[in-house]
Amino acid sequence: MKTAKIKKFMGIGSLIISVFFLFNPDIAIIDIIPDVFGYVFILFGLSQLSDVNDKIAEARNCFKKAAICNLIKLSLIVVLFGMVSQREMPVSMLLFTFVMNIFDLIYVIPGYLYLFSGLMYLGERLDSEYVLGRRRFVPRKTPVNADEKQLEVFHKKEMKRKMRLERSLSNTEKIQRATIMFVLFKAVTPVLPELTSLLEHGYNDSRINYYDFIYLFRIVAVFLMFLAGIIWLVLAIKYYVGVMRDRVFIEAVKEKYAAEVLPNRVHFAKKFASMEIILFVCGAFFLTNLYFDEVNIVPSAIAGIILAIASYRIRKYSSKWLLTFISSIFMTVSSVILEVSRFDFNVEYIKEQIMRNPRAYEAWEQMTLNSVLFGITSLLTVVSLMILAWDVAKKYTGYFMPGTDSFDPERATKELHAELTRPLIVTGIFGLLQSACVPLYFISMWYRFEAIWFFDLVFSMIFAFCFMQNLHEISKNIRYKHFLGDE
Repeated sequence: MKTAKIKKFMGIGSLIISVFFLFNPDIAIIDIIPDVFGYVFILFGLSQLSDVNDKIAEARNCFKKAAICNLIKLSLIVVLFGMVSQREMPVSMLLFTFVMNIFDLIYVIPGYLYLFSGLMYLGERLDSEYVLGRRRFVPRKTPVNADEKQLEVFHKKEMKRKMRLERSLSNTEKIQRATIMFVLFKAVTPVLPELTSLLEHGYNDSRINYYDFIYLFRIVAVFLMFLAGIIWLVLAIKYYVGVMRDRVFIEAVKEKYAAEVLPNRVHFAKKFASMEIILFVCGAFFLTNLYFDEVNIVPSAIAGIILAIASYRIRKYSSKWLLTFISSIFMTVSSVILEVSRFDFNVEYIKEQIMRNPRAYEAWEQMTLNSVLFGITSLLTVVSLMILAWDVAKKYTGYFMPGTDSFDPERATKELHAELTRPLIVTGIFGLLQSACVPLYFISMWYRFEAIWFFDLVFSMIFAFCFMQNLHEISKNIRYKHFLGDE
């Protein structure tokens, strides 16, 4: 499989970009600039540094989990404003904000601790001037007309100042402390205004309803978070730029990466396989349709884009990529068309008008035709995914050890391929059932049969989990083959 080019600054530039997505304040559970984008840039930035240091690798795993939590946070916003009643909104806002910020603390704080510990470890071994740097001691001028006692006092002060600077925190320790304080402040501050929901009926039987001032409390919280975020933004950018300017350190890390990581083809085989699995599995899960008030909150166009990217990335390893790429593009387009027609119908009509209003019937008919088109493109995408997985399993798995009387590599390889490809048939069947449920859902609107969405959800989840298991088994065998071939 492919190796990697060494990044110019080993990914530190991506860490600078991440800061701009993470410094912004939250309004309760609402994050105007989602933190998940910041964590994604951190993951890109640490992709090569994590290969040369185990602590940074642990940091990357923590930020992966933080990114997943932030995706859940975004979905909870939809649940909060789509399913929670107005009466339950204050307490629900407090609950969701508190829980998601706790998860942030669980993963983000260890992530930063591992990151800065890993940088300090590399700085100690690669002689970094900036990572371990402290404020330099600059001697002051000795007083000219001072007597012996004044000179003695002056030298004592200078010695104390020198010792204080030597015991001071390094640049990395300073930014680590500032970052942890900012993460704690950002997690706690959005929760405090929402606590007034517990005092909605007054305090100590008074007539004051503190929740009436919730918007004022939120404005104050946002202002404080924004102020703290700006300070952290400046400090973090200053630190990362300082690391990038430490050319001796950067070049030493590059040399370490080139010597220890680049020659290891097995490492890149595992890494590439893992990345492709993540993309394909994400695409499969985004095929799930979630309906709230006749609106699909997870458009399949997202799945189509992800699957198109994943199939394009794997083009060097399978000749079947083009079929998946084209079908994913068509599915994306048909999904957009379907959602537009669904939106137009929901704005003008309700499903009870289909048999009473000729215009509503025409709009429903057009929407149903679009759903059939989407069902066909979705079906083609599912089939092409199974063909692509089958092709990869055939090409990159097998036994390549010398044969013996009791072991036939060719026969064992055929049996292995059968074990890997046979479950794809079952997975494909659930994928086809999922694709068929979409047009059936729109057809059933005429008959007022409400249960189709449930079958759609069940088949979609079964398909996604089965496909994830299929790819996991194929990936394990790919790593096994490359281990034998390279070692």
